[in-house]
Amino acid sequence: MKFAATYCPLMLTFALSSNGFSQGGDDCANAQLITGLGPHTVDLMMTTASGSIPPGCTNIGVDEDVWMDWMAPSTGTFSVEVCSGSAAGWGLAVWDGCGGTVLTCKEFNCQYEENRVIFQGVQGTVYKIQVSSPVFWADGTLRIEEVFIADNDDCANATEVLGYGTFPFDLANATTDGPTDTNCFNVTNGVWYRWTSPYDRTVTIRSSEYGLHLSIIDGCGGEEIQCNRGFGLHRLPQLHLPAQPGTEYLIRLSSPSGSSRPAGWLSIEPNTVIQDPTTSRAYSLIYSVETFQGAQTAAQSYRYRGVPGHLVTINSQVEKDYLLANFSLPIFTRIGLYQDQSDPNYSEPAGAWKWVTGEPLNFTDWLQPNRPDNSMGDEHWGYLVNGQWEDEADATGLLLAQAQIVEWPLDPEGTAFCEPAEPNSIGLATQLYVEKSFVAPALVRLEGVDGPPAQFGYFLVGTAAMDPGVVAGNGRLCLDTSGGNLIGRYNAAGTQRNSIGIFDEFGILENLVSTSSTGTGYDLSLELPFPGGGLIGPGQTWHFQLTHREPGGAFNFSNGVSVTF
Repeated sequence: MKFAATYCPLMLTFALSSNGFSQGGDDCANAQLITGLGPHTVDLMMTTASGSIPPGCTNIGVDEDVWMDWMAPSTGTFSVEVCSGSAAGWGLAVWDGCGGTVLTCKEFNCQYEENRVIFQGVQGTVYKIQVSSPVFWADGTLRIEEVFIADNDDCANATEVLGYGTFPFDLANATTDGPTDTNCFNVTNGVWYRWTSPYDRTVTIRSSEYGLHLSIIDGCGGEEIQCNRGFGLHRLPQLHLPAQPGTEYLIRLSSPSGSSRPAGWLSIEPNTVIQDPTTSRAYSLIYSVETFQGAQTAAQSYRYRGVPGHLVTINSQVEKDYLLANFSLPIFTRIGLYQDQSDPNYSEPAGAWKWVTGEPLNFTDWLQPNRPDNSMGDEHWGYLVNGQWEDEADATGLLLAQAQIVEWPLDPEGTAFCEPAEPNSIGLATQLYVEKSFVAPALVRLEGVDGPPAQFGYFLVGTAAMDPGVVAGNGRLCLDTSGGNLIGRYNAAGTQRNSIGIFDEFGILENLVSTSSTGTGYDLSLELPFPGGGLIGPGQTWHFQLTHREPGGAFNFSNGVSVTF
């Protein structure tokens, strides 16, 4: 490896030699004594190559070099780095003595690669530091520091993170581990996380800092599955991972530059579901590459508040503007628009276009001047392209079908309080929703979502609400018991006053006691679960909350919802 003799933009302040000659001994036997941590000036002007070539670093000792004697002030881990002055190409080696053992060495271009070596030092021991460059006039600053390597510096010691949320990182003393030649190009110092998905849900993984790389690796020593890099100050790195419940993923956060080692946080969050308050429709942007039928089948499997989804249907300019304002869409985003080739009115290019739900196609927004055009043939599927509709083939290439918008038609009831609830064991706030139901005795169904999978829960009812509630378990009880107010529990076995359920892999409370017409949540009984009974009557207002177990035996609560019947 020969180094490029280009100027390094990552300049560090340094002092030039006053006489223009070398700072550092020209050979090992005449090494210059330096003491302490911090900066030390190096200058290769008027030096020669020593010929001491460390194994694995074939240019060090062949190129010009200087030598330093440095005594470790304590026992610990030390870094030696250089990247400044008039050259980008450098080499570093640490020896235990002249002609002895090489403890570490590295050749690098400090514009693109980690510009330091790290070794274990013993207090009072003198180490030989060899500094080399192919640029004979190279000068700069040698920095020696005691460092404390992060526990998750290598894949084998990846930090285990649970659930969703934000997790701190610090690249200050991270080294390079894992594949370095990736789809994100060069990779240097990085840290590792081991994350198991609690849900069957696409997640967004991103960093708080620009210019870094995010990767998913298929195991220590394995290959890269995904990689995304933030460009300068323009975009934060982020990945969209269609995570499967119980599946473990290795995440590496790294830097493309050995001199860039910021601290910040790593965020792992499920894809956001937004709800238009004017229409009660909910939407989510799902990143996955699917055929049209595969996308629609997947959309129907995604349930929100117990309701199966479908590919989005856009019925007005207002609805389209709402989606564009709330989602950052990729170039091609699949929607629930298709051309029914079995329809008697089918013709190319504009005949028999339909929505997947059977809703009438009363609003269109085709790209102008001539879409749909069937220009490539077999263009029977609709996409959003830069916010307008395009007819395309059922492709799943790099440009097509990068994502789809899933929609849920909702019919909510009641007024929420105590929002948001305290985070549960997977980092989300368990949510309670009340939906209209024509089969429930009380004409509403209670739904619990975003709960911890495989944990039990049931619903509560109270005569009064309080906000923000009182601390109970890991959450807050928001039903008031003061002044003679009552709380009832819908867990009376063998009756319609039983709502026992368990959260599934989507975080939805599955009904285990046959008191739900949809299999999830609870079709509310008119009978109240209080001592002495009683019925819900017209005009009365009742207040509801969901309580559930957490792993290890703790318990938590959802938000509350007040409903007037």
